Amino acid sequence: EDYLPKPALEIDISPLVQSFTDEVQAYLMATGNDVPKEELLYSLQQIITKYPALKVADCRDELIQFLLTEIKTKYPNMLQPIEVNRLWL
Repeated sequence: EDYLPKPALEIDISPLVQSFTDEVQAYLMATGNDVPKEELLYSLQQIITKYPALKVADCRDELIQFLLTEIKTKYPNMLQPIEVNRLWL
């Protein structure tokens, strides 16, 4: 029995997702209305790199959509979806 393959463990990443979304929202609330596009992209990239498990998570598409929605709310027409997708590469 010790030599048989072990079943894959289900890991709950919802606290990680919550932490990520909270950090993104806090960052966007703290930024001014005149943040340069490059600075916004760089800062979001730094936040994403803190959560490497989310890059391969099943909910990645939902997280990208979350980012798009949050960014468009504060900075309409600043970023295109392709630019947000590149942050996850």
